[in-house]
Amino acid sequence: WHTSELQSVRKAVEQQTRDLKRLESTVCGLQRRLKESVDSVAQRMDTIEAAAASKAPPSMTDGSEGLKTPRFTKDDLPNARLSQLEARFELLRSETANTMAST
Repeated sequence: WHTSELQSVRKAVEQQTRDLKRLESTVCGLQRRLKESVDSVAQRMDTIEAAAASKAPPSMTDGSEGLKTPRFTKDDLPNARLSQLEARFELLRSETANTMAST
């Protein structure tokens, strides 16, 4: 009976090994998709900020005052909280809308 229990344990270990490999593959895929999404968001933010800066009044772009909201770089995105990014986006959107309305 020890032999059958040992075989049972081996089958369980083999199944768990396959499950772990499948899980690892899934996690790697999710990490890759997350990185692609973060890169895409960073690129969009850079484009929006560049467009806003080119249409912004001089006081916002001449460096004396800078943007009214904190800037995130592409390297900051993985470490930034989603709420910070959302707040930054909303402020940038509001500033852009105000700038566009005043021109």
